[in-house]
Amino acid sequence: MASSFDAISAETGPSLEELAASSELHHDPASWAADDDDDAESRLGSSAWESQSDLQAGLNLEQIPVDVNESGPVEDTEVRGVESYTPDANAEDDSSRMPFDQLPHLAPEVLHPKKVYKNSKLKKKQAALEPAPAMVFDVHPLLQFAQTHFNLTAPRASPFHKPVEFDLNKRLEWENKLITTPLTRLPKEQTGIALQAFRNVSGFMGNRASGKNQIDHCFKLLRNVVPRSPALKDEIYCQLCKQLTRNPSANAVLNGWLLLNACLVTFPPSPPLAECLERFISVHIGAGGDSEANSEVSAYALEALASLGCCATKGERKEIPSASELRALQRHALNDFTVMLADGSTLIMQVSAWTTSRELAGLVAHKLGVCRVKAFALFETNDDEEEHLVPENERVMDLYAEWERTHIDVSELNQKKKEKKKDKLEETTKAPAVEGYHLTYKAYLWVHVDDETAADVGLYYLQAVHNVLSGRYVCDVGVAVELAGYQLFCKLGNDQTPTLSKFTYVVYFLVVLTEKLLLCFLFAY
Repeated sequence: MASSFDAISAETGPSLEELAASSELHHDPASWAADDDDDAESRLGSSAWESQSDLQAGLNLEQIPVDVNESGPVEDTEVRGVESYTPDANAEDDSSRMPFDQLPHLAPEVLHPKKVYKNSKLKKKQAALEPAPAMVFDVHPLLQFAQTHFNLTAPRASPFHKPVEFDLNKRLEWENKLITTPLTRLPKEQTGIALQAFRNVSGFMGNRASGKNQIDHCFKLLRNVVPRSPALKDEIYCQLCKQLTRNPSANAVLNGWLLLNACLVTFPPSPPLAECLERFISVHIGAGGDSEANSEVSAYALEALASLGCCATKGERKEIPSASELRALQRHALNDFTVMLADGSTLIMQVSAWTTSRELAGLVAHKLGVCRVKAFALFETNDDEEEHLVPENERVMDLYAEWERTHIDVSELNQKKKEKKKDKLEETTKAPAVEGYHLTYKAYLWVHVDDETAADVGLYYLQAVHNVLSGRYVCDVGVAVELAGYQLFCKLGNDQTPTLSKFTYVVYFLVVLTEKLLLCFLFAY
């Protein structure tokens, strides 16, 4: 296992380098400053643990804005990989997208004290807190790593105070309070980031009351950590394993495993920690009985083990997971991704966090029955008909996350313009189109071969018609009439008499072509 982790790539996208100096969340930056300076737990004046009995079992992510590529619920619970999954034929594209500046809270939300209803006939007993799955280690899987990398001495208040030693075993177990010293030895400039990360981990899991919702906790944690050093990333994995060890809340355990999976599909641990982390994950697979909570933990562990191997060989992502990807992680399902064809029809394909453009193009070719796979590829296209070829090694979920992030950035920019009430010249400035991005599967090598299938020829034909109608192919009226005749012959054959509606279609086709030709001539002269 150790040798496979030597191949970890240090690939980091440009968007994360720009974020290295600033860790603000784009779509809700106002909630971050208060969380950094004034802890919500002290504002409430009570421990978050005392009010956890109000939580519902598990994590409800159903209110996350549905991905534009989202189809119906996926029931498959196999480990995510790059293998092809047959999409639901009746899957529909959800066009109702909730604005990102109105992201609802996800359960568990801000924790409130128990409400006492006096003189009420509908008074019910509070549900008892569901116990966490019992997991007791003879030797903690991270003990070997902790003995050489953990910080076991608390900082002294002054040079005259005697240093206080930490108990190593307690440093590996769940704590209800916030830590004051990072678990591992980190440079001084990264200490504050590590402590803030623990606050985000505790807030996401629900062990700490916070005014920030879970999506913001996850986004802030990942954006803070991804551009940083491998040592800080190891610190995050150690914090998650610590909070998952002997945690008394089943809700917090499930949330913690979800966050662990989100980290594993984003950045890899170092090779020394990877071996210990693999043992920690493996002991949770199939352990603890057949209860619902244990089954969920086992499912998360199976997926985490697969992601651990993938991130070790394929390296870091350029973008953090989107909200829809977190929802898919919670459902133990692949991500639904929409691929368009030249005629505007769509295919719903299922991809993992590791699926590349080349792999997705292969899945589409297999589904359509295309023979010449290398002659077709995926193009990134927007509503302005601007397109470019997607590199073969580009991860499609990184591409979607970039579209989502760009949409959030532009939405914030437009909002700031409205608040500042700039002059009319600035208000009429056109913002770049970002909402209409999609992937189009089309040919980029026009080579005639003898072993072409009907699917190959059909895709070539659809793309040619689209290029003629869009004006990309410039032809005179005579050629346009000839093309229209060929199309009518293909539709009717030589045994049928064309009807008026068919002739109307041909006339419309010619009118469109004529308009395109006139525009081309006007631009030429």
